[in-house]
Amino acid sequence: MSEKNKVSVIVPCYNQGDFLNDALESVFGQTYVNWECIIVNDGSTDNSEEVAKLWAQKDNRFKYFTIANAGVSHARNFGISHSLGEFVLPLDGDDRISLNFLEEAVGAMQSGDFTLAYGINRQFGAETGEWAAGDYDYKKLLHQNLFPCTALYRRSDYDKTPGYSEEMREGLEDWEFWLHLLNEKSKVVRIKNITFYYRRKPASRSAEISKALEVKLRRQIVKNHQDLYDRHLPDLITLYHDHS
Repeated sequence: MSEKNKVSVIVPCYNQGDFLNDALESVFGQTYVNWECIIVNDGSTDNSEEVAKLWAQKDNRFKYFTIANAGVSHARNFGISHSLGEFVLPLDGDDRISLNFLEEAVGAMQSGDFTLAYGINRQFGAETGEWAAGDYDYKKLLHQNLFPCTALYRRSDYDKTPGYSEEMREGLEDWEFWLHLLNEKSKVVRIKNITFYYRRKPASRSAEISKALEVKLRRQIVKNHQDLYDRHLPDLITLYHDHS
């Protein structure tokens, strides 16, 4: 049974030891103190374990697990399965969150019947700039991802989904998951402050998605949600079948 108002921050990491300290520091400094942080080492061969264990020794709200490498979706699902919080916040091991993100997001979720809370995103590193997703539009979500992976939702809603698809190991797994989590009637709340800092590296996973790979991943999303696309975008089903 989940603990009311607790946030479980799920941090999968694979060879991100150089950046993991920054990610965990941003969790440790939260103005909202009712959290746990599940660190899942996805078979790293660098110093990720050393960094994670230091934080687990420093504060018992950090919980460390190590698993054989199986991809970010498996690591997130594993972490969530070992979490205790009412809320879940995924955070990749090379990114950061604002120090008041949890306080703002939990407050926003509790202010109405919302399924998801997200804010403004700022890129840092190799590229800089801000990205603010627009208001939630379900049909638009069928065409493109609207949210970063680091957005807050309830564990009870996650439990109604199949979880993050382990077929999407090459990317876009967060978009595929939002299509399970949300529907036409879902209410989504947008925080009007910067809440998430996305590290852009020369070899960021999302930046590496080629056009051909993107088509492959989009086709997999349509396949995973064929009934959904049949109802809302039948022409897109035909397009992908014609080019398969």
